[in-house]
Amino acid sequence: MLIILVCPIVLTKSWAEDCTKDDLSQTDMNLCTIDYVKKAELELDAVYKKLMKKISPKGQTKLLAAQNAWIAYREKQCEFNTLASLDGSVHPTVVSYCYADLAHQQTKTLQQQLECEEGDLSCGRQ
Repeated sequence: MLIILVCPIVLTKSWAEDCTKDDLSQTDMNLCTIDYVKKAELELDAVYKKLMKKISPKGQTKLLAAQNAWIAYREKQCEFNTLASLDGSVHPTVVSYCYADLAHQQTKTLQQQLECEEGDLSCGRQ
């Protein structure tokens, strides 16, 4: 449990309440965080699909490439972020939380693109 507390990723209250209860086994914690990742990825996928529908074919190609690069980035970033727990039983939990945290960040990024105002040149939406 100490690894989770010193991990550079800040736990959200709902995650901490759901997945780090004292009465949960490590296996239960791991399964809980897998569900947490799935929810985060479903949210990300929904925003991604909405954005894809609103942009040009050229924009869709660029967004697809960016999202594929982001997936590779997330994997490597979480490998790095979770090195401290690598040999511990808590490692799957820490990795899952890292994946979910970065998915939430990417969801926010794509949501900002989705909500761009007309004429905002900082947006990729076309």
